[in-house]
Order: sequence, then C-alpha cells, then structure tokens
Amino acid sequence: MRLRVLGIVGTLLLVIVGIVSGVLLQSVSRDATADLQLNRLSSLNRFVHLASQADRRSDLSMLQLEMDTYSHLYGEGLLVTIGQQQLVSGPIDPANPEVAGTVRNAELNLGLNQIPAIDPFSNSSALLSQPFGNSAQVLGSVTMQVNLETARAKVLEKSSLLWLVVVAIGAGLLLLTNRVTSWVLRPVHRLNNAVNDIARHQAPVRLEEQGPPELRELARSLSEMARTLANSLKQQQELIAETSHQLRNPVAALRLRVDLLKIRLGESVDLDGVQAVENELDRVETLLDGVMRLASAEHRLTEQSAGESMLPSVEHGRCIDVVQMLAEEVERQTEAARRFGNLLVLDLDEAPAAPVVAWCNGFDLQQMLAELLENAFKYAPA
Repeated sequence: MRLRVLGIVGTLLLVIVGIVSGVLLQSVSRDATADLQLNRLSSLNRFVHLASQADRRSDLSMLQLEMDTYSHLYGEGLLVTIGQQQLVSGPIDPANPEVAGTVRNAELNLGLNQIPAIDPFSNSSALLSQPFGNSAQVLGSVTMQVNLETARAKVLEKSSLLWLVVVAIGAGLLLLTNRVTSWVLRPVHRLNNAVNDIARHQAPVRLEEQGPPELRELARSLSEMARTLANSLKQQQELIAETSHQLRNPVAALRLRVDLLKIRLGESVDLDGVQAVENELDRVETLLDGVMRLASAEHRLTEQSAGESMLPSVEHGRCIDVVQMLAEEVERQTEAARRFGNLLVLDLDEAPAAPVVAWCNGFDLQQMLAELLENAFKYAPA
C-alpha cells in the first residue's frame, strides 16, 4: 500500500515539478529577453543618432570606427544604410534574405524592436532595426544582429539552478510523504498482525497507540475487544471445566455403587449386564475427558499442527473387534429404537468365521456407529 501511495504522490509531484519548472523557465527567459532588448535598443538608438548626424566622409569614417569597436566588443553585426551607402561591421551579411527583408521594411519606416523569447537550446540570432530621417522621408536605417549566446548561457544557468531547487523540493516532499505514509500505515500493519495473533492464539494483545487519532482510537477498541474476547473464552473454559468436574462426582458414585453391587451379588451377578454398565460409565468419562480437552484447547489448528485430535479420545489406535462393538452398540440402542417404533436386530448367523478387526480409535468407531443408528431412527422411523 505504501508503494501505491508513493507512486500516486510521486506522479503528482512530477507533474507539479514539470508545470512549475516550465513557468519558472518562461519567467527567467522573459526577464533575460527584456534586459537584453532594453540594452540593445539603447545601443541601436545611439547608432541611429550617429548615422542621422553623419553627412560627410569623415563622419562616416568615425561611424564605421564606432561600429567596428561595438562589433569587436559584443560580437554582434551592424548594418547602417544611408541613402545608397551601406556600412557593415561584424558577422552580419547584407545578402542574407532575412537581413535584406529587415532592411527593406526599415526603408518603409517599419522598424523591428522586439527580440523573441530566448531559448537556451537554440543557436539562432535576433535582428533589430530602426529607420531614421525627417518627417518627409526615410533617410536610412540601422540594423543590428544581436548575439544571444551570452543571454542563453545566463538563462540556462538560472534554469538549471531552478531545476535543482524544484527537484530538491520535490524530493523533500516525496520523502515527507514517505514518512507520513509510514506513520499512518505502521499502526495499520500492527493492527493486522494483532488480529492474526488473536485469531491464532485467542489471547489478549495490548497495542501501542500510534499514528493519527482515528488509528489510535481503533487500537484502543481492538485492545478492549481482545480483552473482552479473552475474558469470555476464559469464562467459557471455566464453566465447561467446572461442569465436567461436577459431573465426575455422580459418575464416580455410580461406579462405586456398581462395584458394591458386584460384591454383594457375588457369583450370581449378571456379568454381561455389569460389564455393559461399566462400559457406559467408561463412555461417559471419556466424553468428560474430551470436554475438558476442548475447554483447554486454544485452537483447532494448533492442536492439529501438534499432532493431536479434537475428538474426545484417550487412545490413538488399537485392534478393535468390530462385531463385538456392533453388538454392544445394538444392545445400547435397542430401547431407543423401540421408542421410535423400530425393531433393531443384529444378525450374526452370516458373520465370517474369522474375527473382523480394525486398527482404529475405539471411541471414534463407537461414535460413528451411534450417529448412523440415531440418524436412522430420526429420519426413518418405524
């Protein structure tokens, strides 16, 4: 879950970083363009003033010298047109179609005073032109080929710095999101582990109250629920144990009376009948042992993993005479069958000569036989 949250937040931060970086880059480019344009227009107006005042050969020589000095200093080209004369300095090419078009527009009194926004990843140059003359006609123009390399370097430097700042802020926000997500999800994982522990061991678990207020309240509620569940299970176990213990007293009394009866009757006692009573007492005691084991068992899976069975039993397996057990169960269930209008008969005439034996838990086998007969009485009476 934490990775999903971080993925979503990281995507949102990436989008925000991209938008903010684009806006900041445009702002830096716009500011650099405005500064460069203001500076170059000032120089352009200066040359326009010099060109408009130059009307002699010496003045043109001085103007050429000024142009050459400027081009050498800034690496930018200048093209001054006065009537039919052209003065050129720097890397500008009068035959270039773009330059020629700009000059023709200037002759039509259409100046070019805007530098396009500086793109730090471009290598083109910009042109500025300004016509001059009197109110009646255009006498000439000054065209400047602006070198944008220095401005591009500054824009790229500032943009890189802004990118680093924005990425650092984004990384900080992502790290903060990771911490907040861990702070929120850590109690959730602990709650999940606590619920699993309760399901496995049915024991109360005290949870640390961490995270947001809602999760702290949930931890308190879960701790209270675990305590209530544990108390309920403990009371249930005590009740079953106490009930089983109380039932042992009358069973023990019955066994004692059977023993006294055998002593009083002596040899005239019906051994089969006494044995049947003792078998029933053994069965009741086995059931009580099973109930006690159920009361003390923590969990069905825990017992099975330990190799124990939840079925009440005092033995894992022995050789059982199936015919004898069947006869005992028929005798035990005859009265119950009579109440349902059935006549329960065991036909031993066709029994095989060899004894029928099974290696199993005798109590389990007796329980299965009892269930089969009771279901027959219940669902197929008479």
